[in-house]
Amino acid sequence: MNTVMKFKFTLSQSLMTLLASATVLLISPTNQAFAIPEACNGSSRIPTLGNWSGSTAMAALNGRLYITQGQGLWRANPCDGSWIRLGTGNWSGSTAMAALNGRLYITQGQGLWRANPNDGSWIRLGTGDWSGSTSMTALNGWLYITQGQGLWRVNPNDGSWTRI
Repeated sequence: MNTVMKFKFTLSQSLMTLLASATVLLISPTNQAFAIPEACNGSSRIPTLGNWSGSTAMAALNGRLYITQGQGLWRANPCDGSWIRLGTGNWSGSTAMAALNGRLYITQGQGLWRANPNDGSWIRLGTGDWSGSTSMTALNGWLYITQGQGLWRVNPNDGSWTRI
């Protein structure tokens, strides 16, 4: 049986991500985060994950959510609502995030960064200018980034890119 859920806002007004386990996380325009817990041990409780005002990017990895908000990179548990800041990096101005091969990839300013989801440490990939990037995803071992009118396929090992 399919369940339909209706929200009072559109997806274009929200950040949304899908965990591999089919849990959906939605950050609403009122800055509240809600998990729709298909994988939270069957719980029907939808935890509120706190106030995520100003969140700019989000990705899911290994059942956890990674969110850039203000200067921080945060790891949140969608099943119990807990969260923790990772590292001391300044992630202000981040615009997109994706997860691939156990790592996080974040566009911020001119850079593409690979971040460790355990401790928040990071390195810059390549020398490309990723200013104005608006979205990123991972598919078949590659990163795909939209920037201006372009769609770019990016090597997650060295940051080299090809326009598609």
